[in-house]
Amino acid sequence: MQELRVIIDDYEARVFTGSSGDTLPYRLFIPRDYSAGKKYPLVLFHHGAGGRGNDNLANLEGPCPLEWADAEHQARHPCFIVAPQIPRHAERDVQSAHGGRVLRTRVMRVLIRTIHEILDGLEEEFSIDTRREYVTGLSMGGECAWMSLVERPDRFAAAVPICAGDRFIGLSPAELGQRFARFPLWIFHGDDDQVISVEVSRELVKALQDAGGEPRYTEYPGVNHASWLPAYRDPDLIEWLFAQSVPPTSGAEQP
Repeated sequence: MQELRVIIDDYEARVFTGSSGDTLPYRLFIPRDYSAGKKYPLVLFHHGAGGRGNDNLANLEGPCPLEWADAEHQARHPCFIVAPQIPRHAERDVQSAHGGRVLRTRVMRVLIRTIHEILDGLEEEFSIDTRREYVTGLSMGGECAWMSLVERPDRFAAAVPICAGDRFIGLSPAELGQRFARFPLWIFHGDDDQVISVEVSRELVKALQDAGGEPRYTEYPGVNHASWLPAYRDPDLIEWLFAQSVPPTSGAEQP
């Protein structure tokens, strides 16, 4: 694997101001030997709570943005990787404003919409295969992955939420189950997670199954919160994810 510093330097550091006025830093990995004559898949990666801030560095958290951008992985699956950074003040506002779930959801939804505006712009700037865009995230970012999917279900071919919580999604497991029973999902959690209970993922998987879905679910025995380490290094996940595409005759399932 490449040196970590080299991989970080392979990312462009960008800043985007959305229509709502929110300014978000983000990192962009452009496939090596990029050619405008070829279409490339895109991975939207959402960091966890530890990646918050404005340094445009902590958002490159874990194996997804770092190891998936190395030369070995890119030789098999060349792709764009987009890693936006949620501002630390936004999380503080989310927590302090009366502690209400509705307000938390509202604040995060605005940020998620700004992130989708980033993707809209990248689709115009680069040759991106819009039938092969994927969303994933860890911990807080797992919730952001769900919110990204809720906001634009037509955009993504598959989603991979890892040890996701349920603080600000804004929908119940039953509602998510009904909306996304037939959407390609692979959910991960450690059964010894002391930060976000594994019961959150178990309840959501059950809701998806009750709605007629067959989501993939991996639960790691004895693993605490960092279930993203084995998940993002699982070759089966990588091969499964990049094999997914939106059917050409219809968009992804609408909510």
